[in-house]
Amino acid sequence: MCGIAGLIGRSSESFIERVGPALIHRGPDDGGHWQYGDVCLVHRRLAILDLSPTGHQPMASPCGRWQLVFNGEIYNHAPLRAELLASGPFPFRGSSDTEVLLAWLIRHGAAGLHRLRGMFAFCLYDKQERTALLARDPHGIKPLYFWHGPGGELAFASELRALLASGLPSRQLNTAALAAFLATGSVPEPATLVAGIERLPAGCWAHWRAGQLKIEPWQPLPESLDPQATGAWEPAVAAATTREALESSVAAHLIADVPVGLFLSGGLDSGALLALAPRGLHTFTIGFAG
Repeated sequence: MCGIAGLIGRSSESFIERVGPALIHRGPDDGGHWQYGDVCLVHRRLAILDLSPTGHQPMASPCGRWQLVFNGEIYNHAPLRAELLASGPFPFRGSSDTEVLLAWLIRHGAAGLHRLRGMFAFCLYDKQERTALLARDPHGIKPLYFWHGPGGELAFASELRALLASGLPSRQLNTAALAAFLATGSVPEPATLVAGIERLPAGCWAHWRAGQLKIEPWQPLPESLDPQATGAWEPAVAAATTREALESSVAAHLIADVPVGLFLSGGLDSGALLALAPRGLHTFTIGFAG
């Protein structure tokens, strides 16, 4: 878990001072910010891959044109790195997935989002074109809240309270969202409980340019594990396909340069994940005195 925030299209000397402290708990390992004209990007880091300073964010491209803030993990960063190197040299400095994501977006833009496997929310700013690309993973695992102001400015953050700490959005209740929460127990995307603040929907990307914000879907969730499958599956085929998908997902989630643990809820889901994981994994659970 990392924390990202940014303000684009409006100068604010206090943005870093207001929002930065609200994100510290999301990343105790490192922090940074980048400010250029009317753009400010903020990051708090929880180091998982490449624990060295080469994983510091905001991360700049070698030429200095692009800046990236990223929360999450790209599980297939190794094959994407190999593909990038095979199609042309790129001066990688470290081994972080952030650096791979930056290079991949520079080369492919929004058209390359469908190749990313992972959980993520990020903002890539192009200093030359004065544009920003924001995106969120298809499952919506990593959060991204935004406020598009009356002057076209765009503020975003990993948490609603961090965005409120900026002092830019007004603290007004979204009564329709509150009604939905009371009726169903949750607030449907893209709404939030604060009027004027929205969540970037899962599997969507946003493009900001000259105060204009365009949001489009890039990766809907598949209806099944096999998009070509029609009709009912044989039980043995369904079980084998499900196991293969779970084994692949568990293996991907174990990629880290730090120890990985598993929280056991006492249910079948966490127990199944533990059964598929390598032996020796640290496990944790919570109990209450009867």
